[in-house]
Amino acid sequence: MDLCGFAMAAPVDQRIIDDFFYLDRGERSKSIAWLYGMIATYGLKPLQLQDFSWGPENSILLQGKKRPIKPMHPHWAVIFELKKQPRNIQGRLSNLSKSLDRAIEAGKIALDIEDLLAAHTDRKKSCYLSRKQALAC
Repeated sequence: MDLCGFAMAAPVDQRIIDDFFYLDRGERSKSIAWLYGMIATYGLKPLQLQDFSWGPENSILLQGKKRPIKPMHPHWAVIFELKKQPRNIQGRLSNLSKSLDRAIEAGKIALDIEDLLAAHTDRKKSCYLSRKQALAC
């Protein structure tokens, strides 16, 4: 079940979880796994994470945004241990993004950054539509 109270995108969500833990098992790829988890959880491109800070309830705060960005699946922030971010992450986002691209190109993980962003957008739209339908009842 998701925030909206129904199961959705289970195969894609399971693939994201599987890919995250595949990356997370290697000591050298833990930072790449962290970036992958942040993209999947918050629906942001890597460079949009520049200078973020943690907000309440596992939300993130971005410069220039008035409201915190909440995780689509709040439990992902916990199970992916996203608050245990790698050291000096802000200066390494560009390099980590390139490393993630190389892992995708090598076929180590199934979903690329655009897939993660599209899955996040689909979940968000489905959640919005289900809330709207519930209010109409």
